[in-house]
Amino acid sequence: MHLEAGATEAALLHGDAVIASAVVAPVAIDVPAPPTLSLAQAAQARFTGFCQHNFPGCFVCGPERGAGDGLRIFPGRLDDAASQVAACWTPDAGLFDADGHLRPEFVWAALDCPGYFAVQEQAGLAVLGRIGVIRYRDIAHDTPLVVTGWPITSEGRKHVAGTALHDEKGALLAAALSTWITIDAPPRQD
Repeated sequence: MHLEAGATEAALLHGDAVIASAVVAPVAIDVPAPPTLSLAQAAQARFTGFCQHNFPGCFVCGPERGAGDGLRIFPGRLDDAASQVAACWTPDAGLFDADGHLRPEFVWAALDCPGYFAVQEQAGLAVLGRIGVIRYRDIAHDTPLVVTGWPITSEGRKHVAGTALHDEKGALLAAALSTWITIDAPPRQD
C-alpha cells in the first residue's frame, strides 16, 4: 500500500475485497519514560512468546525466525508503574535506506507487536485492528534501540496500547497508538 503525494487515503485490495486501508490522520499519545538499555535487555528474558506464541513465525516477534530473518524483537514485562514491556533492538544493516536511515516500513513493524504483548493478559488471542505512527526523528544505522509497549485501555474485545522506539540515551524516535481485537481461538485439530 502506498499513498501518493497529497493523497489522504489508500486501500489494499484482494480482488474486490478491501483487506487493509490507510488514512492520513493525527495521532496523539503520551509516552512513558523508557527503561535503560540494560533493563530492556533484562526484560527480554521474560518474553512470553518464548514459551507459547500464537504466531511463532511472525516477522517482528517470532521466535522461529533466525538472525537476519525478521526483526526478532522480544518484549518482556518490566516491573514499572506504566506496566510496560520492553526489548533491545539493533536493526540489521539491510533494513536501512541509501541515506543510512531505518526504512519507514520497519519503523512501523517494530512498533506493532510490542503493543500486543503489552495487552496480552487482557486480550488473549488478538490481532492488530488499527495502528497510527508518529516518527519524530530518522533512525540511523548502528543505533541500539529500546522498544517499549504499554496498555492504555481495554473494553470488551478492544484493547488499546502504546508503543515507542527510543535511542540508548532515552530520546524518543517514534511512537504508535494501536488497537488490538480479541478473536476466538481456532477449533482444536485433534
